[in-house]
Amino acid sequence: MSLSVALQRRLTGKIKPGAAIDDMNAAVIREDSYLYLGETLIDSGWFANSARIKFVNGVITVWPFGGSIGWPPEPPERWSIVDAGAELKTANPNTGMPPPRSREQRLIQEFVINTYGSKWEAVPTNTIIAAASADKEFVKLFHRFPNRSTFERALGRKKD
Repeated sequence: MSLSVALQRRLTGKIKPGAAIDDMNAAVIREDSYLYLGETLIDSGWFANSARIKFVNGVITVWPFGGSIGWPPEPPERWSIVDAGAELKTANPNTGMPPPRSREQRLIQEFVINTYGSKWEAVPTNTIIAAASADKEFVKLFHRFPNRSTFERALGRKKD
C-alpha cells in the first residue's frame, strides 16, 4: 500500500500525524513493516541509518539523510509499505513474492528479482539455486548457504 494509505490507517483514535509517522519509521526499523522502492525491498538497517518517512509540503515520502538515494528524493508514488502481519497474498504485488520472514529470505528474493526480473516465476527452483550458488557475492552473504526449503519459502513455493 502507498505511504499515504498506511498513514491514514494509522490515524485512528487519538493518534496525531507526527506520532503515526514515527510509528511507521519504527515499524520499518523493527521489520514489523517492509518498505519498498518500486520492486526493491529496502534494508531495515540502511533505513535505520540513512532515511526516514516524512511528511513534507503536503506529501508523505522517504527522505534520505544527505540525499543518499538521490536528490530530490524518489517520487512518493514509487514507495510502498506492507505490514509484516498483514493478511495479504503477497508483500509486494509487483513481485508476487510473500513477505520475507528472515534475512535469508529477503536476500534470496532480492537475488531472484535482480537476476530474473518479473519472469522469475517461470524459473525452476533448481535453476535459481544453481545460479545463486554460482554467484560468489551472493554466497558471501551467508554463514551457511540456504537450503532448498528456504528458497522455496522465500519464493512462496512452499508453505510452513
